[in-house]
Amino acid sequence: AGNYTECENYWKKCLKIRKKLYGNKHIKVSGSYANLGGIYVYKGDHYNSVKYSKNALAIRKDLLEENDPRIASSLMNLGSAYLELGNLELALECYKQSFDIKRKNFPPLHSSMARIYNNLGVTYQRLGEFERAFVNYNNALLIRKKTLGEEHPQTADTYANIGTVYNTKGEYNKALE
Repeated sequence: AGNYTECENYWKKCLKIRKKLYGNKHIKVSGSYANLGGIYVYKGDHYNSVKYSKNALAIRKDLLEENDPRIASSLMNLGSAYLELGNLELALECYKQSFDIKRKNFPPLHSSMARIYNNLGVTYQRLGEFERAFVNYNNALLIRKKTLGEEHPQTADTYANIGTVYNTKGEYNKALE
């Protein structure tokens, strides 16, 4: 699984050096914040993930064009942290903003689009909005089948997500398909 505490320590050293070299508002500093935010997701420390992801996002919004994919990436990370904290409305807001940026930067069948569709599906599912979850999961499935193939683990995960929605709705026969 990896030694995330060791990764965290190295990224904190990197952040400190970059802030000293470049100041607090530099794209390299935002990258360090983003990587720390990602490490905290893996460690299950979602409060710190929100904190560092917000820092990365703020710098990127100040320095980059409004539709830069790095802003979309920060929004995805922030959305994932909010999702794990159970703040579904904020997660959904971040994912929608990320989606709007990604669709301007990537072709419709890009793997990055599959990930955002999947994350939207998870969020809608947790909100009990099952039809919206289905639409997003099916979009993710379409992309993953075309780009990764039927036998890929991410494709299988998407099938599992769709089955879970059917199960939650009590549609057990469809869940078994």
